[in-house]
Amino acid sequence: MADDSKPDRVNLAGYSKSSVARHYGDLQGHYDAGERVVLDAVAGEMRDKAILDIGVGAGRTIPILRAISEDYRAIDFSEPMVQLARRLHPGVEVDRGDARDLSRFPTGSLDLVVFSCAGIDHVNHEERQDVLREVHRVLGPGGAFVFSTHNQNGPGHGEKPWGSRRELSQPKHMAGLALFFPLNLCNHLRYRRLDVEGAGWSMRNSASDHFSMVFHYTTVENQLAELEAAGFQGLQIYESRLGRRLQAGEESAAWHHHLIARR
Repeated sequence: MADDSKPDRVNLAGYSKSSVARHYGDLQGHYDAGERVVLDAVAGEMRDKAILDIGVGAGRTIPILRAISEDYRAIDFSEPMVQLARRLHPGVEVDRGDARDLSRFPTGSLDLVVFSCAGIDHVNHEERQDVLREVHRVLGPGGAFVFSTHNQNGPGHGEKPWGSRRELSQPKHMAGLALFFPLNLCNHLRYRRLDVEGAGWSMRNSASDHFSMVFHYTTVENQLAELEAAGFQGLQIYESRLGRRLQAGEESAAWHHHLIARR
């Protein structure tokens, strides 16, 4: 049984399931157009420089980032994911680690830190600030932090076990609903007590793995403010599906946002 007291414990239990590990083991290439855009944007300047890949999962990003630099290491907080990544990518340095504590990496020792698949959203709001401070610390001058995050104004915020009104008109969704609705509803009722609402952010039970996950969601304005408070500058933000860069002061309805933040 998962420790239900904190979102990170709930999510760690989810990512430690063999079925979830197998799913991530099947993924290859860029997650979406937004991820491709932000990594392409930093690839040239980060050639042969020191890269840390946080939340590497089963290793989808390993070939992408090692094409930029062989000076590469990766961490993940799920031991089954670490073991799978090592098996799929022998010889690559992959260890268990927590983004909230990067003390194994000296201050200013890295040039690029990547945290893909909205991995930063797996901890609560207060500990999210710890992640930003730690990443800022380990980056050297001119270093870049590339990451993605769930959009509070996107369609994933506040997902329900029965789905959206549009999904209820789709036969495929209804077939899945008939099969998994009891499990989805049970998990939703169990984990929604961890829902929290803040100014420009929230924690919400997500549909991932049959509503057994709790994610952090944020507005563009709030995310940029948090990065600036942690000392980052030169901020750029892109929509997930199309990879379109947002203009100053613009919000969006994308599922996720991809960001570049400079040390």
